[in-house]
Amino acid sequence: MMKTLFQIIFLAGLSSSLIAQTNSVSTTKTSSPKMSTQQKLDYFLSIADTVRAKRNTPGTGIAIVYEGEILYTGGIGYRDINKDLPVTENTLFAIGSTSKAFSGVLTGKLVEQQKMSWKDPISQHLPEFKLKEDYVTRHANFEDAFMHMTGLGRHDTLWYDKQRTSVELLAGMAKLDFHGGFRGEFNYNNLMYMTIGLALEKIDGRSWHDQIKEEIFNPLGMTSSFTNYNGFMNYAERSIGYESDGTTIVAHRNADHVASAGSITSTPKDIAKWLEAFVNKGETSTGRFMSEEMFEYLTSPKGNSFVSPCSISYYAIGWGGMYIDGKRDIGHAGAIDGQEALVKIMPEDGFGIFILTNHESNAKYLLADYAAKIFVKDDYERDMEEENKLEVDRISAFYSNELTEIFTQNEMTDAIKKYRALLKKEPKANFEGVLNSIGYEEFLHNNEYSKAIAIFKLNVEEHPESANVYDSLGEAYLNAKKYELAKKNYLKALELAPNSAHVKAMLKKVEKEMK
Repeated sequence: MMKTLFQIIFLAGLSSSLIAQTNSVSTTKTSSPKMSTQQKLDYFLSIADTVRAKRNTPGTGIAIVYEGEILYTGGIGYRDINKDLPVTENTLFAIGSTSKAFSGVLTGKLVEQQKMSWKDPISQHLPEFKLKEDYVTRHANFEDAFMHMTGLGRHDTLWYDKQRTSVELLAGMAKLDFHGGFRGEFNYNNLMYMTIGLALEKIDGRSWHDQIKEEIFNPLGMTSSFTNYNGFMNYAERSIGYESDGTTIVAHRNADHVASAGSITSTPKDIAKWLEAFVNKGETSTGRFMSEEMFEYLTSPKGNSFVSPCSISYYAIGWGGMYIDGKRDIGHAGAIDGQEALVKIMPEDGFGIFILTNHESNAKYLLADYAAKIFVKDDYERDMEEENKLEVDRISAFYSNELTEIFTQNEMTDAIKKYRALLKKEPKANFEGVLNSIGYEEFLHNNEYSKAIAIFKLNVEEHPESANVYDSLGEAYLNAKKYELAKKNYLKALELAPNSAHVKAMLKKVEKEMK
């Protein structure tokens, strides 16, 4: 399934970009004089709760730093809808791939202690590290790994839903294919972050978990944050994760074997202290947490870190970023097991927000955009077009289980008829994502290629302007060894998304098979 740059960096999490700037035309405007800080906060929280309800998000934790100081830590909605337990500043959420920046800080501290350098080959400190390409094994350095520039394919199925140890995963990486050129293409990779964690353990002598606790949690006073599965599960006020429909519970997964890629859990109260340190370029209310030089290195673009045709967009050390009017807008997202996170920081404006949810949805991006507009730009305009899209997403999610049953319990011809009947019943619904998920999870992953092709062809018919649907159909044809049809659909996907590194890589794979 194709992932856009936007999805890769910010939606990736453990299971998959630069902070999205909403360009949609707004239809509702609040024309009022400049608000006080408290009025801004009240207005934002009111909007946030409205957005939460529209998307049927159970609960949302929020931390805000404004004018360099922690303004708010708290939440809206429920951490457990069945027990009506509310989200508070002490509710524990999984932060997914926003954990990656924590590994960046650990590495920065070891660099400052002259125990290593960013340009050190990983294999220098971790001899067990081996990739299929010997040259990359010998030359891939920490900076390459942090910036997802090794060229190694994502291969999340190697660890996701499987309890292999990190040592077993590391050993298996020598057999994995590359999806791009070394230092030539951005390829998001959780396994390389796992590798970073293992290397840091060799260099420092302490476990990655102990390093996070002793070098970050303790200095910042993050007393209710954890790096492992048991820490989360034993915490009394932990959030329950929910699927996109907002009602189906998702069990929390043990990700200790890839911990440094995204296993951290935290609360609004705790994560605000981390947020404060980055908003203020390393300074906190209790003293300096990291040098400003380290902050600049972690969050600024490097020579080969630009991952967009627009030269202002880049990926640094566990942070995505862009420059807007000469100012940085940095951030990252995370997602795992019904829990999602988004951090957005505008350091030159002294503003940052960390959003934690126990629900799979894109609502967090709209909330982060609203927060920046309200607090930084004194812009109180609502984007009703985007809010209405969330309602469409809610409807689509509501029927996802029903559609799965329709396509798995009926002959394909009858299933498509039932699907079209449902679409007439809910004309506002957009089932592109649902169909794509069914095609992959129910059929393609089970080697039922003809059924997967039928689902993806239906999606192409319904959404002919989406590059993603052609990419999925191309993959189904590739698996079915129908290479001409695979190439045709990948070319169409590339036409609609000409800068997709993934599609380009898949085209090369098809052409190789055709030879």
